[in-house]
Amino acid sequence: MSRPPASEISEPDSAGAPRPDAATGPTTMASFLIAIANTLAARGIDSRFVFELAGKPRAPRINPLERVPIETMRTVLARAVEVTGDPYIGLAIARYITPAELHALGLALQVSANLRDFGERLARGFRAVSSVVEVRLLIEGNTGA
Repeated sequence: MSRPPASEISEPDSAGAPRPDAATGPTTMASFLIAIANTLAARGIDSRFVFELAGKPRAPRINPLERVPIETMRTVLARAVEVTGDPYIGLAIARYITPAELHALGLALQVSANLRDFGERLARGFRAVSSVVEVRLLIEGNTGA
């Protein structure tokens, strides 16, 4: 099994969160490309063509350590918008994100006992998904606890 080029990987820090790499800047999980590919395939569009247009010629795969620069993800999404003509394709892509694409976080979210537990797990683990987005859980009022 070959390892992706170093320019596409940011190793996690001691807490498991990805570190923005000096060469790539902020990153996100590469497995989101699978959701994009599935969305395009559902519309009859060859995702390889869109990825090549975006300069990402390799097919996506589920690999929890593989990261892509945020700029690469933006470019892929921009090319998907151009090819489909759908400026809201991101909403369609969300339907194709499965727990597998979120790796351990996806499984942890699935076994959450309730919505609060889900929110707490999401807030704790989302750094593994994106080094740009910070998720916080704010609980106000009567929590029933």
